[in-house]
Amino acid sequence: MPASSGSLEWDRWKDVIHALYILEDRPVKGPRGVIKYMEEQHGFRATKSQYEYRFKKWGFWKNRTHENWQIISWKINKRKKDGKNSDVYCGEELISVKRLRKEISRHDMTTLEKLHWTQGSPPSPPMPPGFQIQTPPGQAIVGLAFEELPILRLERPLGSLPLTVPLSLDDFTSDPRGSYYLSSFLRHDLGADAKNPIPSVIDSLLPISAFKTEMIAPGAANQLNDPVGPAQLLLLIIYLISNNFPAESNTQEIYKWLKAQGKPYLPVFQAMEGPPAEALRENLFRLAVEAEDILVVKGLIQAGVNPDGNTCSHKYFPIPLTPLQFACLKGNSLLVQELLKAGSSVDEPRSGWNCSAIVLAIFGHALRWADDNAHDYDNDGDGDDDQEHVDKSQDINSYEHGITALVELISLLLQAGASSILESTYLETPTNMTIDPLWAIFPLAGETHTPLSMASKYRYHEVVDLLLQGEVDVRFRRGNGTSNTAIRECLYSIQDICLGEGRPWPVSGRNDQGSNRISRIMAVARSLIDAGADLNDHVPCDDDYGCEHLLLECYSVLDLTLLTENMDLVRIALSAGAIATRHSLDIALQIECFDALILLLNAGAPIPQWAVSETERAVLSPSVGQAEDVARLQRTRAIIIAAIRFGETALVDDLMTYSGGSFRSLLDGCPGLTDALENCSRHGYFEMIHHLLGDNIMHQFVPGPAFGRSIYMAIEGGHDALIDMLIGAGADINTGKKLWDGPESPLLAAIRKRNSKVVRKLIIAGANSNDDQGCHFHKKTGNALVKAIEQELGSTIMDILDVGVNINALGKSSSYSWAGYDFCRCCTPLTMAILKKNWSLVDQLLDAEAFVNTPEYTHMTPLGAAVYQRKESLARSLIGRGARVDDRFALENAVHDTTLLKLLIEQLMVNNPTEQINELWWALREAMKLQNPQAAQIILNSKLVNINAMKEGETILHHALASHKSQRLVLTKLVLQEGADPNSIVNHVRDFSLTALLDAIDTNDPQLVQLMLDKGAKTDRDSQANIAYSPVQLSAEKNSLNIMRILLTKGSDPNAISSSGKKGAAIQLAAEQKSFEMVELLLKYGSDPDAVTPSSPHTALQIAAREGSKEIVKMLLQHGADVNAPPAENSGATALQFAAIGGYLSIAHLLLENEADTNAAPAKIEGRTAIEGAAEHGRIDMVQLLKNAGADISEAGQGQYRRALERALNNGHLATWQLLESYSI
Repeated sequence: MPASSGSLEWDRWKDVIHALYILEDRPVKGPRGVIKYMEEQHGFRATKSQYEYRFKKWGFWKNRTHENWQIISWKINKRKKDGKNSDVYCGEELISVKRLRKEISRHDMTTLEKLHWTQGSPPSPPMPPGFQIQTPPGQAIVGLAFEELPILRLERPLGSLPLTVPLSLDDFTSDPRGSYYLSSFLRHDLGADAKNPIPSVIDSLLPISAFKTEMIAPGAANQLNDPVGPAQLLLLIIYLISNNFPAESNTQEIYKWLKAQGKPYLPVFQAMEGPPAEALRENLFRLAVEAEDILVVKGLIQAGVNPDGNTCSHKYFPIPLTPLQFACLKGNSLLVQELLKAGSSVDEPRSGWNCSAIVLAIFGHALRWADDNAHDYDNDGDGDDDQEHVDKSQDINSYEHGITALVELISLLLQAGASSILESTYLETPTNMTIDPLWAIFPLAGETHTPLSMASKYRYHEVVDLLLQGEVDVRFRRGNGTSNTAIRECLYSIQDICLGEGRPWPVSGRNDQGSNRISRIMAVARSLIDAGADLNDHVPCDDDYGCEHLLLECYSVLDLTLLTENMDLVRIALSAGAIATRHSLDIALQIECFDALILLLNAGAPIPQWAVSETERAVLSPSVGQAEDVARLQRTRAIIIAAIRFGETALVDDLMTYSGGSFRSLLDGCPGLTDALENCSRHGYFEMIHHLLGDNIMHQFVPGPAFGRSIYMAIEGGHDALIDMLIGAGADINTGKKLWDGPESPLLAAIRKRNSKVVRKLIIAGANSNDDQGCHFHKKTGNALVKAIEQELGSTIMDILDVGVNINALGKSSSYSWAGYDFCRCCTPLTMAILKKNWSLVDQLLDAEAFVNTPEYTHMTPLGAAVYQRKESLARSLIGRGARVDDRFALENAVHDTTLLKLLIEQLMVNNPTEQINELWWALREAMKLQNPQAAQIILNSKLVNINAMKEGETILHHALASHKSQRLVLTKLVLQEGADPNSIVNHVRDFSLTALLDAIDTNDPQLVQLMLDKGAKTDRDSQANIAYSPVQLSAEKNSLNIMRILLTKGSDPNAISSSGKKGAAIQLAAEQKSFEMVELLLKYGSDPDAVTPSSPHTALQIAAREGSKEIVKMLLQHGADVNAPPAENSGATALQFAAIGGYLSIAHLLLENEADTNAAPAKIEGRTAIEGAAEHGRIDMVQLLKNAGADISEAGQGQYRRALERALNNGHLATWQLLESYSI
């Protein structure tokens, strides 16, 4: 038979195996071993590890030590003093009373030993591996463990209910999208399997075997005998509901199943009495609210459920909500109405989050709108497309319908007493959670709102008008940077600024949905202004022109109004008393609105600095008359400069005529003129430039400096007609613009725009063909010839060559980047010609004796370009002309072509027969990345590479191990054969290092690990700084049982931890992986079950209890794990406390059977005792179990009873609170 023998087959041969192994004392393996005998005599085949597992399970232990039996004797005597009888199990086999007495008698303690054990109340010694002590069934004292347990009290009335829909594991996998919920935690998270007699998920949550043994519920035992039958799964479902859904169960799937059963359940649930029934109804109520099932909600309210009693979950919220808050978020008016009728607290709930119900209703509407709609609904843009018009009409109708429902909901809340001025508090998110503006709930997590400011934020003018009918503070604003006034929120919210790359933008430049709904902004702003909104709450920046105005606080209400680009709204704000500032004028220029600038100046805005001449700035204290004249002159100058900027030619003439002054006297020394001319050129206001020049207005002073970058701006704007005019006026032909990668001259801009005519004009005008373009490594990198070759402009190339450009000067590429080369993109014309395959130009440049080698740090060379293009003949020619072959780019690209690679290496060996070549290391790395063993072998055969060198924190061996799995083993063998050190550090990044063996383990490939070990890799090296893992640690984290087995077989220490101390021990990591097999293997090789590290202070037993892994808990206890190991200082817990918090009743029962301390002290920081944790999370059965086990419920001691009551009440678990209260009676 196969090695995977089933349980029935093992049970069949159990007695035979016992006789062979125990009575005849045969070894497991060997000529007379059990394995060989069973195969030959009975045809039974199994592996050694399977036999060892069964021996532990059956309690087939050889040579129990004297100390083991002394500990068992001590524990039996202690339990006897506590009034408990004892059954002792070895594995799963009960030791007979006769044998137990015999063993205890044989290993009895001496008088001195008894004194040692009895004096000083020593701590309980750990249980010897393989032993368990339990209370015998049928004993009165045992019944106390499950006395009054809520789940068993609920089981009786439910036992007679019919299951209208069959109940099985498959019921929870019908919806593929929900398969990772209830089905996942049944099948995967806790190891449940349809073939298991009792799924481990049930076994971890409910001690069904103990229920059957103790016979607490009359008639229940027979029902619970069914493997994964309806009774067991029904019991599980009821337990999950009444205990607030432990094991991260999927509440939606549970409720779906219950609804599928029909109506029999609800009347039974309604008729039940006592805390257990209250807990069931309480959590069913939560399910019904979350499902928005109004009929069930009404029924449960009639049954007495407190509408504020429990907390609901919403997919976007990290904290629980009251049912009313949840209903408001969902916008369900009918559900809200039912909850209000039942007496739900509107704005001050007993549990949940203290937030305005109206704020949540408004935010919930916006949230649903964002989810359902991907585009704006009121974009005020003109469109001729009929379908677009139809879609827009439908969208507007949809919006109006939704907003009407929202207004009705808010009216309902107001009638119920909801406050229209209540300020929402910050949403308390976990400390390690980053509040991102893109996060759906940012307005509640990162901001503070009143109902009015929230409605204004989303421009719901119907809601704003409704709220303004009541007593609201239209000017409310909290001064902590988390809130805005309503008018500011309407114009530009805090979230808008965060989404806008840190500074406000005009409406036309915003991308977020809703910001460009001008009609809605207008409506809300008008209502708020009419209601008395403060338009001048802004404190101007101390140094107005030294401030970059990156913060929302730098902007007044008028400034934000200007950013809407709606002049009607600007006029309304000005007429309502909004004060214009210099910054307001700057924004008018930013939105390029001449009308706005005139409006602001007419409204008395301060004269901007760009309209103040140097002479005027030097006069500190002018007389009153002078001041008035200067102000009049400056205002006229500001309007003229703005008119030039926006191409208002007629207005310039009128102003010059009106002012009666000369252009020179008016504009001389004015800093804003150049910027205005540049903007005029960028927009191509030809008439304005022609007018200014043609009428000799500007010939009265030097025009060149005044035009600044006008030629560059005209080229950028594509206004060729201006170029001749500007060149003729003496504008600077070399002044360009600084881009992200360096300055760009007009000539380079014209080449980039592929405008050959303008290029020729600039060349004729004497433009510099080799400017500085700002490379980190090279001063002159603006060779226009390189740009022209890159753009493939044949005529332009000839024009540039004709003026005698330096054919060896560097230029910067726009389309090529040399990855990994420090961001330098410089190359010579010859290199660019090769890259563009312009072979005639290549010949021309070589005939002109262009250099074949380039300046230092120029990473793309002619030879590199030739290899890149696979031009062997050209590569040979360049080498013949003296090109250097120690060229990293060329060598790396030659890996793609072995002929070229051999050519370059042959030349390297001629030039440097013994010296190791640094550049060749990079080529070898490239061969590893490309999984090219042939190229790698060619390079290694040269003997010119230091195989163990580390570059950028990585060695060649690391790159071999990191290659694709198809060639990984071949490349690794190749590198090791050439001398790579299997014990070296191969990967080092900051404070994180991996050895070669660790790197191999990281691949999760047992073959590679075996190869490393065969080549001499040490499993446990001497401690080195910054090593991230020990080998066994990493195998545990990678969840690789096979690799772990290889390592342990080779002598790796199961208790070894890394020198960095940043990971848990292997036993801890295996427990986190929920791997029974890995934990079992580690314990077999002597792993310390109580191991902890500074970064992982929870023991394996605590982790297994936290994760709900009962089988692992059981195994650890059998191997002597400390059941009462203290909790970690920060947020730690004992194993029992973790089980209590998680609601794992079966694990808690197992721990209590192994003498877990019910009243163990909590962690110093954020700690909970077991009963506190159970109460806080609504684990009502756990509370009762702990009380039965002796949890201290007195006011004395730790006071945990009082804290448990508070935690249950504060978290909305009223049934649990009621149960705890009943203990004080």
